[in-house]
Amino acid sequence: MSTKKLKELRKWFVRRMAAVSDLHLMSRFAMCPPNFKTKEENPLMPNPGQLRLYEYYKQFCKICDEWEVDTVLLAGDLVHGQNAKERGQGLMTTKSNEQIQIAKDVLNPLIKGRSSHWVSGSGYHNSVPGMSIEEDICTHMKEKGFDANWYGTVANLEVKPFGKIINLSHGGGKAMYYRETISAREILYGKAAQVNEKLPKIDMYVHGHWHWFNYMHQANVHHLQLPCWMAYEPITLYTQAYTRYQPDIGGCLILFDSEGRITVWHFCYDLPHISDFVREI
Repeated sequence: MSTKKLKELRKWFVRRMAAVSDLHLMSRFAMCPPNFKTKEENPLMPNPGQLRLYEYYKQFCKICDEWEVDTVLLAGDLVHGQNAKERGQGLMTTKSNEQIQIAKDVLNPLIKGRSSHWVSGSGYHNSVPGMSIEEDICTHMKEKGFDANWYGTVANLEVKPFGKIINLSHGGGKAMYYRETISAREILYGKAAQVNEKLPKIDMYVHGHWHWFNYMHQANVHHLQLPCWMAYEPITLYTQAYTRYQPDIGGCLILFDSEGRITVWHFCYDLPHISDFVREI
């Protein structure tokens, strides 16, 4: 055992943000609260894995309360939408109004009393022709008195009082295996755009979409890839790289100390297996 004395280090976090993405509410493989009923009083019953995911989410909301989070970043795919890409399979309901209602119920404890900043997710989840479900959810919350701010597909957000800029979007890009390469490439191209005076200096990128936690910190830029709140979904695309597409579950805190330095804390939870659990034969 080392004989060196332990030293207590203290750091004051002036700004405390939560960042979540990819709730995919109303998917059979995503979190779902118990006792949700349609307006006709039909219960939508979650399976045990969905209830487990929802318990994790409540734990994360409690962490946000304990840390007195002041701001929430929402990086898209809050609902599963009509899931046109998979022809609607895997849904608990296709009705947009029911998905909007459950999203309002679930997001309430996370964004209540805080400033929230929203960007849209994947088009095949977020919208049906002529509407954006996520924008409607944000509008509903704003009408109820929440400080909810909608930006569309991308937002460059300046964090006061430090002048740090966060680039918030759902993200994307095709990377079956080597996702870190795309993250590094985005950092490089961001620096090139800054030098060419096309973009301001971006201090941090925050994305979702890949259902995977990854955090890169270079000398003067951070890149955060957010986990999700959805178990493995048994579709052909994911089966092609089954081991790679096992998701990370949870959310992150983005903390700014008194010098404006950024610290990221991730809160990841055990993955429930709803469709691909081990079966005896």
